[in-house]
Amino acid sequence: MATLTSLPLDIQQHIISYLLSNRDVAALSLQSRTFHQLCDMQTRRKYHKIRIAPNTGSLDRAFNLLLDILRRPSLGRYVRQIKVHARLPMHVEYMQRQSQRDIGSQDEQLLRSAVERAGFTAEEDRIVNMLMQRMTSYKFVSLFSKQSETRGDETCLPQALAAILITVSPYLVSMALPPVGGSDDVQYPLNQLLRRVSAGPKTNIPYLQNLREIYIINEPEPLLDDERFYFRMDFFEPLTAIGGLPAIETVATDALEEDDGEVNDLDVASSNISKINIQHSSVSSSYLVSLICSCKALKVLRFSVGGRATNDGGYPLFFHTTVMRALLLHRRTLEDVDLDVESYIFHFMCDLQPRTVGCLCVRYEPREYEGTDRTPPMCLAEQNGSLKDLIGLKRLSIGIKFLLCFVRGIDLETDASTGSMIVDCLPPHLTYLCIRGYKRGQHAGQDAFIDELLQAVHQGRLDLELRGVDETIPHGEDVDDPDRDTHLLWKPPVDASESE
Repeated sequence: MATLTSLPLDIQQHIISYLLSNRDVAALSLQSRTFHQLCDMQTRRKYHKIRIAPNTGSLDRAFNLLLDILRRPSLGRYVRQIKVHARLPMHVEYMQRQSQRDIGSQDEQLLRSAVERAGFTAEEDRIVNMLMQRMTSYKFVSLFSKQSETRGDETCLPQALAAILITVSPYLVSMALPPVGGSDDVQYPLNQLLRRVSAGPKTNIPYLQNLREIYIINEPEPLLDDERFYFRMDFFEPLTAIGGLPAIETVATDALEEDDGEVNDLDVASSNISKINIQHSSVSSSYLVSLICSCKALKVLRFSVGGRATNDGGYPLFFHTTVMRALLLHRRTLEDVDLDVESYIFHFMCDLQPRTVGCLCVRYEPREYEGTDRTPPMCLAEQNGSLKDLIGLKRLSIGIKFLLCFVRGIDLETDASTGSMIVDCLPPHLTYLCIRGYKRGQHAGQDAFIDELLQAVHQGRLDLELRGVDETIPHGEDVDDPDRDTHLLWKPPVDASESE
């Protein structure tokens, strides 16, 4: 039987290129001197993560890495992560200007060829001109005011670099990028690239075939937004583009508030995304349900509210029963659910009695869609059941009231007087349960449920790690007064690479 070491060196190197994890490659490099040389860890680390920010130093570094890859295309195989910081798109037309880089005719031809291969044939000169800038100020004409103003381009330059780098990095696994919107009048490079991706078969493009996760950077516009509030952005547009990619798994963002202009829902079962992670955000249940229903097979859902102030001081409509129906749509595939939404739900309709799991008579009434441009997914009307029907679920973190309602279920044809053991009310493979907002002595029905749950765990009838019973775990809440309650404001973690 042939072994890896018996193959020609070029074949070994080609096989190693398919290892997407640098940790795996590093472990392999320690096995022999030959593997150590073939893995070339020093070069891999240099190109592993490329960060593009709207400043001259960052753009210069990214541009130089791009030139290296164009001169030696095999280097593009080492790129695994691209992170793009850029000012939110503004409705301004990019004005071509004198090149600020001197790279020689041969490198310029490599650059033009890369731009053409990326699909920017009709705009080759415009994109190349962007790439040849170094972030100094320039004149632009506003489409709104029709006046000439001066500023540095913090949108087009980072986006142009990112767009071309994406197309020459075939093993790209992770992307972090800002909202890449635009308009019919003004097009931005990343937006154009993603629109082309969404317009055709996802498997026919020569890039993004290994992309597994995407994080939408939801940062404030320095002159317009207050970082103590949620930020509005179009979150659905990039998902439409990347959702059909063959390897995509995870989408994530933070501090999200619905964009008033974002009225189109995602198509049901249109996305290969299986993991959704949206934290410290403020959206309606219909918005969240659209995300859940767009997945062909959802495995992980993590969603939390709180930590910022809403822009209008109110709350979005949130119907827990609609979310329950959407989760039941993925009853066979869901493995991990973390829902911190209790503070947004004001119409709980259950009072669970001890040892009784009766029918919660809530028929399909999509009231939350009234007066909006959204329409409820028709597949939800067919979903009934309870928490125990999530047969693949292993981990659950949820508020106490939501938990009790989910245990009772929706549209069940059972007799409330029959009663069921607590072990029969939970998913069969559940190994972890975190309960938020429970405090003993506040509600007799909740206490009875918890007592029976504890008894089942102590007797060994449930093999379950249980949190939120002996100590109260608070649920997330909006910050009503960000001037006074600054200690309650959520702040994004600092990325260690930001200082690089």
